Amino acid sequence: MIVKCIKNNCVSIAGAIPNGRYYGDSSLLEVGKYYVVYAMYISEDISFHIDTNSYLPGHFPSSLFDMVDPRLSKYWVLGSYCKPRDNSIQKFTILSYPEWALNYPEFWEKFVDGDKDTRDRFYRFKELVDHEYQIKSVLIHAKVVDDGWSKCEKCENIWAAEDSAELVNCPDCNEILINDFAVSKNAQLIES
Repeated sequence: MIVKCIKNNCVSIAGAIPNGRYYGDSSLLEVGKYYVVYAMYISEDISFHIDTNSYLPGHFPSSLFDMVDPRLSKYWVLGSYCKPRDNSIQKFTILSYPEWALNYPEFWEKFVDGDKDTRDRFYRFKELVDHEYQIKSVLIHAKVVDDGWSKCEKCENIWAAEDSAELVNCPDCNEILINDFAVSKNAQLIES
């Protein structure tokens, strides 16, 4: 899932902090920038966890963004969490990778506390999801050449094509590239 920031001021949004829920520092968001969503929370509202290049992935209301690519990550699962609130129970639905969605809030508490194993697992997941979708800031291609091979436009290295992710790293120069093999395959699936 890819979203585009349309505003970065939670205070200006009516109901930006429903039920006292904490959101990240929205001033870290860049208006006009595209962000990959790593988790989505659904309760009375919808919110996203995205990377703002700060200490923690930020948690922001969906009203700060326009949806650019609504496809859900193939790595996501559905989880839920209930917590007491006033005289009732507040229910959340969480879409993210299994360790996060199925082990909330323990996963998040360990992440915030700096648990190395928890953070390492998150950053492995983040890399998979970051390569899952084509984003507008990546302009160089891994071109399809001869029967399932890709060629880096930057260094001209050729390797066996991968069809699972819209972005790939060149094994030689490590440049992030648009994977033309996967993009053309996904376009065919979307059109049918």
